[in-house]
Amino acid sequence: MPRTKGLNGLPIHRRRGYWICYVKLPDGTRRERALHLRDDGSRDSERAAVAAYWQEQARATAGRDAGKRPVKTLGAALLALTAEQELAELGKDAHDKTFYLGRNLVTHFGRDFDLATLTSTEQLVTYATQARAARAATTVRMELGVLGSAMRAVGLARPPMPKLKAQPKPQEPLTEEEQRRLLMAATPRHKLTILLLLTLGPRRSEVGKIEAIDWEAQTMHIAGTKTRRSDRVVPIPDELFEHMQQLKAAGRWEGFPKVTGARIWKLVRRTCERAGIPPRHPNDLRGTASRRMRQAGVDAEVRAAVQGNSPEQQERTYTQTHTMLDVMRAGLDATKRLTPSVKCPSADADPTDDLTPPTPIIAAKTQRKSGSDAG
Repeated sequence: MPRTKGLNGLPIHRRRGYWICYVKLPDGTRRERALHLRDDGSRDSERAAVAAYWQEQARATAGRDAGKRPVKTLGAALLALTAEQELAELGKDAHDKTFYLGRNLVTHFGRDFDLATLTSTEQLVTYATQARAARAATTVRMELGVLGSAMRAVGLARPPMPKLKAQPKPQEPLTEEEQRRLLMAATPRHKLTILLLLTLGPRRSEVGKIEAIDWEAQTMHIAGTKTRRSDRVVPIPDELFEHMQQLKAAGRWEGFPKVTGARIWKLVRRTCERAGIPPRHPNDLRGTASRRMRQAGVDAEVRAAVQGNSPEQQERTYTQTHTMLDVMRAGLDATKRLTPSVKCPSADADPTDDLTPPTPIIAAKTQRKSGSDAG
């Protein structure tokens, strides 16, 4: 606890040949300050220490504390996070994601918002509630993630984040006919990329990160950076490998294109327009590849290793109910029937063809009734 009485009854003390003091802050607490004056035992030294103390105390009372920690603003934290991403050599997509999500945070809090005052989950709940009125829950959850990463980048502990129930984006995998039409509509320059997305399903940001291809082992190295599973070596499917060999034999092999995720998105959209199918996102082609593997009996652990995510992510995102109608129908058809099968008449059949003839008892009653009417 700081001593309050020292030289001339003031909180001024000697320490290792120099003068120090304890100033009183507006909140009532005291903080140690070095006066940067040597204690040589003279009266002049004591008078200089007293004068320096009152100057420090006046600055502390006015809120201009020389030792006050610098404010860690939201803008500075986002810049620090961007610097960390550059050191980690993340791609353009990661920087764009931080920029756009950070822009939403700045719109709400302000660039000069002091992150040290963000200490309770209730403040984040208020932000999430207001943001949900304008944006999807998935987007708000990513914004909170960027906020927590930015606070960590400037040495602040983030408060517990509120849990938002965010459903994954509904997948729209391509049918077999749509896949065929998409490949036929792809230009020779883009067919390699389309075939890669349909057979392996890498992320759109990973197409430009295929670094090494082992032609002997028929494998490729994808230097992904999104998750810890993203940097991986995967086998090349035969269909894709045959197309690569054809390009190499014709002298047209230049490797996979070094393009950004935005370029891949435009490529897929324009190819869908030429194929005459509904517009799709590259992630839908990624989901199509996952569904193809699932239909072939590949379990979630292997699919996750191929696509660079977790088995839980495979089940949650790429195994949505509406994408499993074929699997569910096959499972229901394989169950044992409870009643005998009944042949349903076709739409153009004569409805009188299936009428059963009357039983003998009913026929006899009909004859007797007709005879009594005649008598």
